[in-house]
Amino acid sequence: MGNISETETVIKRILPYLERRGYNIEKDMKFEEMAELDTEKRKGFIDIMINCGKRNPLFLIEAKRDGTKITANHRKQAIDYGKSKKCLFVAITNGQDFELLNVSTGIQLKLNDTAYNKIPSRDELIKKVIPELKKDSKTSNIYINNDRSLPYRPGVPLTKLNRLIQQCHNTIRKIEKSEETAFADFSKILFLKLLEEKWDLEESKAPYSYVFHELASTGKDNADRVMNAIKSMLTTIASMPKYGEVLAEPVHLKQPQTYLAIVKLVSSISWNDCDLDSKGTAFEYFVRATLRGKKLGQYFTPRPLVKMMLTLGKYKQINSTLKSGQPFKVLDPACGTGGFLVQALGQSFSDLNKEYKNGEIHENVYETISKKLKEDTFFGIDANDAVASTAKMNMIIAGDGHNNIRAQDSLKTDFMIPQYEYFDQISNALKKNDDGKAHLILSNPPFGTSEGESLTTEDLNKYPIVSKKGQSLFIQKMILSCADDSRIVTVIDEGVLNTSTYSDLREYILKNCRIEYIISAPETTFKPNKINVKTSILVLKKRKSVDIDNLLEDQYPINFVKVESFGYDGAGNEARGFDLEKLINEIDLMDPYNYTLFETISGYNWKGNVVDSGNIYKDISFRLDYKYWEGEVLQKLNKMQVNSNCFSIKQLNMIETKRGSSPNSSEYVSKDEGYALVVKAGTNVSKNGRLLIEGDYIEEHVYIEYKDKGKEIIQDGDILLSSTGEGTLGKCCVYRNYDEHGNIKPAIADGHVTLIRVDTEKVYPEYLCDYLRKGFGSKQIQRLFTGSTGLIELQPIEVDNILMTELPDLQRQMELSRLLREAEDFASETISNTLETLSEEENSFFSETANKF
Repeated sequence: MGNISETETVIKRILPYLERRGYNIEKDMKFEEMAELDTEKRKGFIDIMINCGKRNPLFLIEAKRDGTKITANHRKQAIDYGKSKKCLFVAITNGQDFELLNVSTGIQLKLNDTAYNKIPSRDELIKKVIPELKKDSKTSNIYINNDRSLPYRPGVPLTKLNRLIQQCHNTIRKIEKSEETAFADFSKILFLKLLEEKWDLEESKAPYSYVFHELASTGKDNADRVMNAIKSMLTTIASMPKYGEVLAEPVHLKQPQTYLAIVKLVSSISWNDCDLDSKGTAFEYFVRATLRGKKLGQYFTPRPLVKMMLTLGKYKQINSTLKSGQPFKVLDPACGTGGFLVQALGQSFSDLNKEYKNGEIHENVYETISKKLKEDTFFGIDANDAVASTAKMNMIIAGDGHNNIRAQDSLKTDFMIPQYEYFDQISNALKKNDDGKAHLILSNPPFGTSEGESLTTEDLNKYPIVSKKGQSLFIQKMILSCADDSRIVTVIDEGVLNTSTYSDLREYILKNCRIEYIISAPETTFKPNKINVKTSILVLKKRKSVDIDNLLEDQYPINFVKVESFGYDGAGNEARGFDLEKLINEIDLMDPYNYTLFETISGYNWKGNVVDSGNIYKDISFRLDYKYWEGEVLQKLNKMQVNSNCFSIKQLNMIETKRGSSPNSSEYVSKDEGYALVVKAGTNVSKNGRLLIEGDYIEEHVYIEYKDKGKEIIQDGDILLSSTGEGTLGKCCVYRNYDEHGNIKPAIADGHVTLIRVDTEKVYPEYLCDYLRKGFGSKQIQRLFTGSTGLIELQPIEVDNILMTELPDLQRQMELSRLLREAEDFASETISNTLETLSEEENSFFSETANKF
C-alpha cells in the first residue's frame, strides 16, 4: 500500500488513539485551522488543534505523511504553529510515532522520562500537564503518577496485518523447525497482547506487571526472560475462571528467540486500531497457512459478505428482543474463528452503546442487555479444537461473549444450543418453552465435504433427506435447529442450487422455509483466499408448520439478486471509494411486492428481479440459482413459448439429443496413425465456431466397433456443442471435414460433446451453431447449465429445452451466419497482424539499443 495523505494519516492512525486517551473528536478538537506565522509572514494550516472546550488550544498535532522521517524542519514548523496559537507544547507524528516538543525551548517534552509515543490523556492534560507547564514553561519532564497506559502504536490495514502474521508463522517454522502447533501457540501469545489492549481501553489493572512494549525492547541475549515472562502470563490467565478454558493447552514453543521475535512483531502495532474486519481476516489467513492440507473444508467468509448477511438476517432483532425480556439465540454451526459471531456481537454492542450514550435507554437496561449479550446469546460450534479455541479468544476480545463456543461436530449434535436456565427475570413458562433452537443462524458451512466416514448410519438416519454430502446435512441441520418464524442466512456452493443431486434438498427447503433472498455472489468473493468457488447466499425464514401438499397455494415473491462486487478484486485489493453500506442497504430495502414478476431491477453494483415461488414449485427440479431465474432472459422465453413459430432444439434435432461416448484413452493414436477423429470439447471446437482437426484419433477397427455398438457417428453438417467445463461449455462448431475427393472424413464425439442434427432444407447448420454460441441460444445455455466451479455441465435434456427464435428463410440464415463469421475472421486477422507488427517493432528497438554496446 502506498503512502497515504496527511489527512488520512490523522483519520486512520491518530484519532483512534486520541479517543482511547479520553478525547472527544467532536467536542475537543478542530481540524485544518489556519495559523499565521508572524516570523515569516506566511499562513499555514494546523492538522489538529486540541482545545477541550477552551477558547484557545491546549496543544497542537502536526501530521506528516505515513512513515515520513521527521526532520528538524518538521519540528520547527510544528513549534512555529504552536507559538502562533500560544500553546505550551506541540506533538508531531508520521502515523508511526509521536514526538512531544516544548514550544518555549524547542526541545523534547518528556512524560515520565519519554518524549515518544505518549500523548497525555484528557484528564492528565488538564489536571497535570498544562498546570506544570504554566508553572515552568521550560520544563522538559513531567511525571504522571501511576500511568501504566500503553504507548501509541499504529493500526495497520489488512495487507500489512497479513504480512506481519506471516512473519510470525515463518519465525516459528524457521526457529522451531516445526509448524504443527504454530497457530495454537501464536494465538495464545497474541491473545495476551489483545487482553493487554482490552484492559488498557477499559482502564483495568492487569494481573501481572509485564507489558509487551517493554518485553519487546529486551536484547537477544536475554530472550529467555521474555520466554519466562510469557509463560508466567499464560499461567496467570489460565488460572482465571473467565479465561482458563481458552488456554488449557500448553504452549509448545521451546526456543527463547521465538518468543522474543513474536513479541516484537505483535507489539509493533495497535491491534485495537486494526478494524474488526482486518483482524478476523488476518486470523483466518494464519489458520489457512497452518491447517492447509488437512481437508477441513474451511472456507472463511470475507467481511463484506458477513456484513451483508448480518443485515439480511435482521440482526437488530437481537437487541430489541432481549430488551423485551425474551431470549434471542444466534448460532453458527460451523463457526471457524468466529467471524459471524464476532461481527454480530460487536455490532450489537455498538448499537447498544450508541443508545446508552444518546440517553435512549436506562443504565439498568444497558447492564441487563450487556449481560445477556455476553452470556446467553451467541453460540458457535466448530469441529476443529484449535479453530474453536480461536473463536473463543475472538469473542472474548469482542466483548467476553465466549461462553457458548464449543469444539464439536455439529452434524453429530442433537441439540445445537444447550437448554438451561436463562435469567431470573424470565418467567418459568418461558423457560419451559425454551426448545434450544436458534432465532438467527448465520453460517458458511464447509463445501465439498463428505461425511460418510465421520458419521455413523445412526447419525445419518436422523436427517430427513438421505445424503452423505456435508452441505446437504448442514442445511438440514440448520433448518432442524432453527426456531419457527426465524431466519437462516447461509453461504452455499451454487451447485447445491441447481444440480439434480440436490433436488430433494431444494424441495425440503421450500416445504420447511420461505425463501426471502437468493443472492449470487461475485466470482471474486473467495479468490483472495485462493479458493475458486462460485457461491450464493440463501436467506430463509423457517415456516411455523411444514407445507407438504399446499405449496402452490402459498405463493409469494422471492428476491433474486446478483451482486457485481463487494469492493475488492480477485487479489483482495480494495476498490477505492467503494460504498459497501450503500450496496447492503439497497438490497436490504428491496421490497419484492413493489415490482412485477421478472422485472429487471438494478442498483449500486447489483441487479435482480422478483420470482413468484409458484414458478419454482412448478419447475421439475426446483432450481434456485439466480442465473436460471434471471428476469431479462425469462421475459423473452415466456414470449417465445407462446409463439407457434419458435421451436425447441428437441423439435429441430432429427436424432435423440445426447452426448458422444469417449473411447478408452488407451485407444487414442496420433493423426497420422488414426482413421477417425475424436472431437473433444476443449481441443477440437474453437471459440469462433470452427472445427479443429488436430488432436486424438482412433484406428479403423475401434471406429467400426464403436459404430457396430449403435453409437452415433458424426455426419456432415452435424452441430457439435461443447457441454462441460469452464471456458469450453457453450463452444459450438459444425462438422465440415473432407478428404481430397470431397468425401466426409469419419469422426466420433467424446462424452463432453452434444450432437445436434437438423433438416438442412429448413435449418442452415452454421446458423443454428452461431445462434447457440453468439445469439440468444448462448443466453439460454448460460441459464441452463448446472454445477459449480470447475464442474459445470449442460445435460442433453437441458439442450432440448433451448428455444430457437423464429427462423428466417434459408438464404437469410446463410447470409447472417456468413456476415458474423467474416467479421470474426477479420477481427482475428487484424489482432494477429497488430501483434505481429508490435513484435517486429519491439525486436527492432531491442536490436537498435543492444547494438550500441
